[in-house]
Amino acid sequence: EIERGELVHVTLVEKLLADSTIAILVPRGREPTLPARIAMDAVRRQLRSFAKRLPRHGFTSNFAQRTQEDEAM
Repeated sequence: EIERGELVHVTLVEKLLADSTIAILVPRGREPTLPARIAMDAVRRQLRSFAKRLPRHGFTSNFAQRTQEDEAM
């Protein structure tokens, strides 16, 4: 999958997350399996919870706002 470009690394740009060990693997061009969707949903919920605790300034504020907008969808 890595050699075919289906699995890629995307660096986190949020300064508070830059040194974290968070990794989310999503196959490109394929619908995630049910277990993958469940795992991604759990990560999404935890990141939203984390975003609510971030300071409300600069890029961090934008990150928190995007996660809140995502949650409303």
